[in-house]
Amino acid sequence: MRLDQSEFVVPVTGIFPLEVPNSNMVDCKEIGRQVTALRKSGRCEEALRLGYEHLPKCSDSWGLRGSLAWTVRECKVKSFDPKNRDTNPQDLVAAVKEIQSLNDFKLYDEVSVFVTASFEAANHLVEAQQHELALSVMETLDKQSLSRTPNSFEGKLYPSQIQRWYSGMTKILVGLERWEATVVMCEEALATGLFPDDESALWIHYRLALALVESNPDRALQEFDLVFRQKPEWWVIGHKARCLRALNKEQEALEAFKMALGGIHSGSIIFGVKILEEMYEIVGDVELKSLIVQTLRKIRIDGGWPIKDKYEDMAEEVGAGDASDFSISDALTKLADRQAFNTVRSAAPRTKQERVVIASGVAGTVKRIIGEQQNAGFVSVDGHGDVFLAKNQNPDLPWPPQIGVRIVGDLIKGFDKKKDRESVNIADSRLA
Repeated sequence: MRLDQSEFVVPVTGIFPLEVPNSNMVDCKEIGRQVTALRKSGRCEEALRLGYEHLPKCSDSWGLRGSLAWTVRECKVKSFDPKNRDTNPQDLVAAVKEIQSLNDFKLYDEVSVFVTASFEAANHLVEAQQHELALSVMETLDKQSLSRTPNSFEGKLYPSQIQRWYSGMTKILVGLERWEATVVMCEEALATGLFPDDESALWIHYRLALALVESNPDRALQEFDLVFRQKPEWWVIGHKARCLRALNKEQEALEAFKMALGGIHSGSIIFGVKILEEMYEIVGDVELKSLIVQTLRKIRIDGGWPIKDKYEDMAEEVGAGDASDFSISDALTKLADRQAFNTVRSAAPRTKQERVVIASGVAGTVKRIIGEQQNAGFVSVDGHGDVFLAKNQNPDLPWPPQIGVRIVGDLIKGFDKKKDRESVNIADSRLA
């Protein structure tokens, strides 16, 4: 098969390719090795140009086409930064198609560049809030051809391709708020036997619960109870409160919302904005309503954000004055039930979860440290973008690490409480 190279022109200036013997006979395997060597040395554009320069004469060389496919993945997919506004999400879709064309002789294998790139591209697109494009990428994969065998590396377990497919699809469908499709996909995933226990199925149950809040709040409560046994956190209680609201149990919902707020430190109360807004809707007491709206307004003042008309209307409704000197900490003594949260959390059965490692031995630069207690931050990881850094997941790292210092560690799956979705954390890191 010969490929039309017009789609994949790689503009390069000021770069000199490796020398190739001046002969009509081309050693395609050697060209493939050179492409791989260039890729591993970080010379992506050279690798792409060299590969495509010789591809017309080596179109039947699986070695060269495979090397070129892995190079496209490295240069155009893995290195894509979804937070950079100058990047074009459509480029990710095009890169996956490019890899599919290059590697069409063997798309599916235990280690497949096409499958790997598809998952990476979909994750980037979700982070860029391009859920429709992410769905289109995932739908190019043949579910039946994906491996069901979990991978292990250096004693750490990685989910199988089909597990990653179900995890990715349910995440995307939740992002699109396609609740009926989410329920179908989650139930299908649970029925496959690929997630044999509550721990491995945690996020499938979580997304199933999210999808059922409005259509079947009773069942959603059961699913959130299951999640809470694994993750006894405030944000799960907040979701349970929404289920109670859907069941018209507003007093119980209010108590649950207060309990959820009890799990949020006053310095991180921004995470509880949605809860506060929902509390305002069901609270009857004018004093409590005033405390809620003043807290919401003060959060925006402290964050340096513009006035929100909705909050100003709420303030006028309850006769609340200026919020500039308002004390959020004092308000939370009445709005949050920390004792109830601590009691419920300590009583929840805890099961140690298997840590899901995304990549081992990655290097990055500490960008900033956050939080009132300076116990978290962000690291710019080479080839992966910004990831979360938590003090309790990095016991061997001098704390707090200096801004700009280089560290080495493992990337693991985490959970972004603010955005209600999975995240990537760096763990077990040390100074480079």
